[in-house]
Amino acid sequence: MLENKTENKINVGSLETIHFKKGYFVYTGSAFGINSYHRIHRHLINFNYDNICRGPKNYKRWWHIDYLNDYMTIIGFLLRKTDKKMECMIANLLSDEFDGIEGFGCSDCNCYTHLHYSPSKKKILMALIDAHRYIDSSF
Repeated sequence: MLENKTENKINVGSLETIHFKKGYFVYTGSAFGINSYHRIHRHLINFNYDNICRGPKNYKRWWHIDYLNDYMTIIGFLLRKTDKKMECMIANLLSDEFDGIEGFGCSDCNCYTHLHYSPSKKKILMALIDAHRYIDSSF
């Protein structure tokens, strides 16, 4: 979960400049394969933690989420080890309830977005937990 403390216009690579509202964002991603934990670690060390921890200045932006690291703060992280491909299912469930940034994080699938927005931290967090519970009950 990311907190955007002020409204921002951020250049997000191929998506160009996007207006991000003040509030909370949930990014739904996956990390399958041999380098899965390396990818998660890379995001965590390069994101802003209230300016306590910063990654290297030459941080290469590979994914859409990388473009947010100078503007938003990670305030929560939900990690699940699974062999099930849940990323798109979770993103689509969140899309039923929350607005999102079209095309964000989903260049390799047909989802509308993998980044959802809410002005309420509690509401989006509870929806994320409920989506995971729903997916668990479906398998």
